[in-house]
Amino acid sequence: MVVSKSVPTTTVNPAPVSTTPVTGTLPIPASGTYTVVKGDSLSKIARRFGVSLATLIALNNIKDPNRIEPGPVLKLK
Repeated sequence: MVVSKSVPTTTVNPAPVSTTPVTGTLPIPASGTYTVVKGDSLSKIARRFGVSLATLIALNNIKDPNRIEPGPVLKLK
């Protein structure tokens, strides 16, 4: 004789999903500039605002893109 056992089931409700698109960038401020803070790098700033690294370097006449200090105000557009 075969005995069947009922197995309890669990209902899982998925977490709500945002319908806002995620782009990974912030809008460029109305001033079109950004002030460098400690921990920034040109590549991080470029990614943050959705501009290319080459554009950021060219707009700001940066001679050594590997060396950036807190304080300068960079043009973003």
